[in-house]
Amino acid sequence: KDIVGLDYIDSGFYNYKHNYLGLLKDNNIYKYDLFTKTLGPPIIYTKYFNGIKNNKSIKTLFYFNNLVYIFIENTILTYNLNKDAIINEYESGELFEKIPENIDGIFINYNDINQNNPIPYIYVLKNKNYYKYQYIESKFKFIESNIFKFEHKNIILTNNTRYKFKKDGVYRIYLVGGGNTYGGKGGLIFNDYNLKKNDI
Repeated sequence: KDIVGLDYIDSGFYNYKHNYLGLLKDNNIYKYDLFTKTLGPPIIYTKYFNGIKNNKSIKTLFYFNNLVYIFIENTILTYNLNKDAIINEYESGELFEKIPENIDGIFINYNDINQNNPIPYIYVLKNKNYYKYQYIESKFKFIESNIFKFEHKNIILTNNTRYKFKKDGVYRIYLVGGGNTYGGKGGLIFNDYNLKKNDI
């Protein structure tokens, strides 16, 4: 509520191409612009996602590889925001290997590094368990399942900051350059490094 002004949301997606959050609440989509920090009016999801025929509730959704994946019961619709059209409709098991029925949520886990692979793992949640997937050839391959515990592993450093690493490990370091009002959208690059304790 303190960030976007809504007391709760059912699900949502981050459109990293256009820097906004699509927030689902009571079958309405609210568009929160991260640049202007403004929340748009509610739009019923059947109007926001052009061509959806049924009026059943969306369970969850996420944005990945230029598509929004919309979960309605055990069906997944893939939606292209640029074309403003449904691309495909699948039974959930067609896209996600070993996916449980009636999942609670789904998200891209940027804290779980797939070393030297820019495509992150996808986490499906059901009854406090996670189901971990890797995107391979337009499908989501099951990797493992276990009890889900969120670990916040990100550290944000400003320019000209020295940081001493506290333990050995693989670290993904992102460099972010901001755009500006009069042109340019900024940029982001990253690489994976094997670092030792006390490396600076």
